[in-house]
Amino acid sequence: MPEIDAEEEVLGKAYDPKLARRIFRLAIPHKREIIITVIFMLIASAANLIRPYILRLAIDNAILLKDLQQLIIYGIFYFLSIGMSSLFSGLQSYFMTKMGETIVLELRNSLFTHLQELDLSYHNREKVGRMISRLTSDIDAILDLISSGITTIIGDGFVLIGIVVLLFTMDPVLTGLIFLLLPVLFVLSFEFRKRMRDIYRMVRISISIVTGNFAESMAGIKVTKVFARFKESADNFYRLTQNSLEAVMSSVHLSGIYFPLVELISASGTAIILWYGGTRVVQGVITIGTLIAFLDYLGRFFGPIQDLTNIYNILQSAMAGAERVFGILDIEPKIKDAPDAIDLDYIEGRIDFEHVYFSYEPGRMILEDFNLHIEPSEKIGVAGPTGAGKTSVTNLLLRFYQPQSGRILLDGIDIQKISNKSLRKLIAVVPQEPFIFSGTILENVRFGRLDATVEEIERACESACLTNLLSRLPKGLYTELGERGAGVSVGEKQLISIARAILADPRILVLDEATSNIDTETEKLIQIALQRLMEGRTSIVIAHRLSTIKEMDRIIVIQEGKITEMGTHEELLKIGGLYSHLVEITERG
Repeated sequence: MPEIDAEEEVLGKAYDPKLARRIFRLAIPHKREIIITVIFMLIASAANLIRPYILRLAIDNAILLKDLQQLIIYGIFYFLSIGMSSLFSGLQSYFMTKMGETIVLELRNSLFTHLQELDLSYHNREKVGRMISRLTSDIDAILDLISSGITTIIGDGFVLIGIVVLLFTMDPVLTGLIFLLLPVLFVLSFEFRKRMRDIYRMVRISISIVTGNFAESMAGIKVTKVFARFKESADNFYRLTQNSLEAVMSSVHLSGIYFPLVELISASGTAIILWYGGTRVVQGVITIGTLIAFLDYLGRFFGPIQDLTNIYNILQSAMAGAERVFGILDIEPKIKDAPDAIDLDYIEGRIDFEHVYFSYEPGRMILEDFNLHIEPSEKIGVAGPTGAGKTSVTNLLLRFYQPQSGRILLDGIDIQKISNKSLRKLIAVVPQEPFIFSGTILENVRFGRLDATVEEIERACESACLTNLLSRLPKGLYTELGERGAGVSVGEKQLISIARAILADPRILVLDEATSNIDTETEKLIQIALQRLMEGRTSIVIAHRLSTIKEMDRIIVIQEGKITEMGTHEELLKIGGLYSHLVEITERG
């Protein structure tokens, strides 16, 4: 069953003034929209507040006195207050939504850009689900504080103050009676929000577990079918969904207790005002218009209080979300361009590793005093047992990682003095498992060089032996592929990947056993395409099947982070060392 990261369970965090300042700093560029929103909000709130007072005047000064002219005037004012409230509420909502969504857009783009700049080691360490959560729910929590929080504090605060002032103006004694209910309502609302937050965490965790289990089950559906574990898989999924149901029903149960209690308190307040206020009307202390206005204000009084108690939860969620989002934004990439980094448009393709020491983690050296010289246009095969450091050589060349010591040179220039963008433009990689994006074949090939014309893309596809595939597809280059290239075979994905590399026209080529797990016919096409791709380029081929590097100019054998053998295929066989042993195992297998 998928595990839920402990960090995902933290939905609330105590108020942190530094985080709060960073959150509201996001809104500073939008202060114009904030000022406009606040003005519209206050106008709408004032128009709402004045309505019960107009109603009081209409009853006392027009209806009871049977003055139709005054009644028409009060009716017009009442209608205008409704119109102003609706108009400015709509404008306030528009500007607040626009500001909030713009901030979200900017923050998500900043986070996405920063994630792309972070080192490969970070992405290997972090779960994709966590990064998605940062980009979605955590940023949404920040948005809630900026938009809903501002609206609630300013708007509802203004409404509450306004109601209290108007109530005291009309009758201080009745107002005092209402205030007796406030402590009960505050405590009840605060406790409800606190318990609901805990229950919501349970709901979120249970849904995450169900979602994770579903994704894992669908990804492993072939294994489930092979071992006929349908019932066990379904029973496990049913148990997880039952847990989710129980969590949801807990929230329903709590809501079923809380909202009737709030209604009871509200009804009690109404009953008290109706009884005591009615008595004062009969005694002639207050007018019937005052009593009706009081009851109207009372109905508007409890909503803002409940909203304000929810600010605590919004604030806690925003603090937790901000801590995680800003935590990523504060991570400095370990591998970034030097201040004096240069851009290279062309190199001959000479590569030198000089006394390179490298480890992914302390205490476990992957490459140790690694030295290698590769001439321009030379084709080098890299062999060795699993974990010997073959892939690490190319990872260092591409600056996905930084060596602990030593230098890597391109045409005599230290790659740390070359900008990462231009370095990676000079090197193309054809991985063992090609990644194909959702979109058309043309878009996937063009990823190698975004300014390429359709004619250039077609020539690259022809060189990559994609002609047969494109001729079979009704839309050819414009055929839409699904997620991870759904719609074409593994071999065809590899050909698309090769076409992408051909279009990029690199000076250095890295091949990570591009013919693994491919049928014989497609393998022949891939071999032809790779020969065309390697022509005239410095090429490094990491071999998992040694037959693919027989024709290389040189083969290096890496063992325990060092080059232990070097030579052509025939020379290494004569030595009778590790390479010869690996070839023997391969042929025997």
